[in-house]
Amino acid sequence: MKYFSIPADFKLNTIDRLHELNVSSKNAKLIETYGQVTSIDLVNSGRVTDVLPKVDLKDFEKYVMYARSKDIRFNYTLNPACMGNTEFSEEGISEIVKLLKTLDDMGVDSLTITSPQLMELVQATGMNFKIKASAICEITSPSKSLFYKKMNVERIVVDPDITRDFDCLRRISRVFGSGVEIIVNNVCYKNCAYKMFHYNHEAHCTPQNTSQTIKDYFFNRCSMQKAGGFKNPMRLNWIRPEDLKYYMDAGIFYFKLQGRQNVLQGDIIKTLTHYFSEE
Repeated sequence: MKYFSIPADFKLNTIDRLHELNVSSKNAKLIETYGQVTSIDLVNSGRVTDVLPKVDLKDFEKYVMYARSKDIRFNYTLNPACMGNTEFSEEGISEIVKLLKTLDDMGVDSLTITSPQLMELVQATGMNFKIKASAICEITSPSKSLFYKKMNVERIVVDPDITRDFDCLRRISRVFGSGVEIIVNNVCYKNCAYKMFHYNHEAHCTPQNTSQTIKDYFFNRCSMQKAGGFKNPMRLNWIRPEDLKYYMDAGIFYFKLQGRQNVLQGDIIKTLTHYFSEE
């Protein structure tokens, strides 16, 4: 069985279509959508806030509850590469715990997190959140996957740069277990020197700290690298739907579609259908 995680567009009719897809499929299942509320103070994550689907707490709660009624869970993205050390301050910890309590009350049962300190904080609250280690953790080895296993992380999203390194993927799967997840549609420049800086940059692109110049810098640099040679697009980290079987043979059964910034313009159902059918 293949298990999928996709970005949320926060539309109830999309949940209906996803439920229908789940019911009609025998070998694949959409287990969760993911995303975040954009109308609160704590909005730092792995994406520039301005490009995400706009949703407030009221509509978010309605979406989560409706999805749960269709056996689809919600994973909240609390995964900035940097929180400016607020997670170490008394005020910052209080704000984070307040958000966690709100999410818990609304029925959110899993979080995508980057910071090990934040993982420890979540676990210290006693709330029963399942934790997924973000791709921003740059998990590229069995030893690093073991670190997160010892932290009782349920799933890890491996670094997209090892998408085609099957020897490494097999070794990570043997060490961590069945909870290894891989992004299937990553189109970042492979082994990009800008990557860690881009992650940190996006963590600080909040509505109070964003201009077009700020948002465009790393995006443009990435695009220039990809356009620098005709082979580069083929060398990116994306995976064809018909190749999922090779990853399952390597012990990977969880697959993630990225694109929270594109989900309102793209066709997530069509994309997911192709990956369900491996065609």
